[in-house]
Amino acid sequence: MSDAQAAQSPWQTVTITRIQKRTPRVTSFFLQPSRPFAYRAGQHVDVRLTAPDGYQARR
Repeated sequence: MSDAQAAQSPWQTVTITRIQKRTPRVTSFFLQPSRPFAYRAGQHVDVRLTAPDGYQARR
C-alpha cells in the first residue's frame, strides 16, 4: 500500500510494544500507531489481523 493510500485508509498498521497479563482472563496490549490519529474518550477500536498466509480476522 502506498503512503497516499495508507493516509486515506481507515485502517492503519500498529506495533505491539508491550503485552501485560492483568488477570488469568485479561491481557493488555500496548500499541504504537504508524501515524497520528484523532480520537475521543470512550471510543472503541476495531482490530484486523492479517496473517502471513493472507487470512484476515476482524474483531
